Amino acid sequence: MTVSAKGQISKHVAFALTHPRDRTFFVVNAVVAWVAIVMGFSPGLLGHLSGATPFSPPIVHVHAVVFTGWLALFTAQIWMIRSRRVDIHRRLGLLGALMVPVVVMVGMVTNFVTQRIHLQAGGLEPGFFILAIVDMLRFTCLAGAGLLLRRHSAAHKRLLLLATVCLLDAGYGRWTNDWFLAKFGDNPVGFFGQLFFFVNCTIVIAMLYDRWTRKTVHLAYVAAVPFIVLTQVATSWIAYSEAWSSIARGLLE
Repeated sequence: MTVSAKGQISKHVAFALTHPRDRTFFVVNAVVAWVAIVMGFSPGLLGHLSGATPFSPPIVHVHAVVFTGWLALFTAQIWMIRSRRVDIHRRLGLLGALMVPVVVMVGMVTNFVTQRIHLQAGGLEPGFFILAIVDMLRFTCLAGAGLLLRRHSAAHKRLLLLATVCLLDAGYGRWTNDWFLAKFGDNPVGFFGQLFFFVNCTIVIAMLYDRWTRKTVHLAYVAAVPFIVLTQVATSWIAYSEAWSSIARGLLE
């Protein structure tokens, strides 16, 4: 507590930078991220390896390596903090700063290449075209803010957690697709549910964790979560817009 100029006691308490349970909480988030990716993409990979489906273009494999590399780095950084190897964590942070533009560039190129292939085959997917574009823009904002605030550890780790969690929408969407579309239909609501429901559950749990351990929610979440939800809603609406279908076709032809 602090005392004001008038001698009144204020109940404001600074946000605690660390908590004993943080070491476990962030590791669990990394494990959940790996589960989402493995569950989402392993069926497709197994199909390729078994010969049931043709292999994707080379850029898709580059994309898989880069995005898996980001998740591996995210996990390693959490483990370094858990192991109290802050020195290694800081060195790896330089690699993270270099990886952010690589993730974005590879993500954008992969999106355009794969969607052009779909268009040539007569199966343009405007929803997933805009999804990948917004995902990369959102990742840039969140990861960039996290790196800029690296000296503010509490904000830094939460913004990078959000940046990584928001990359998992396609992974979740691959194994929740049928249920949400059957329940809500092939419309913006079903699209929002299949891609963002579990992402947002993870974010809500992170905010509740702050509330549980600090009695308040960090300002990084307060500032970033409305931005995340707004971009999710906008993506879901644009995905079913006739205007976007025309724009997407024009960009890819």
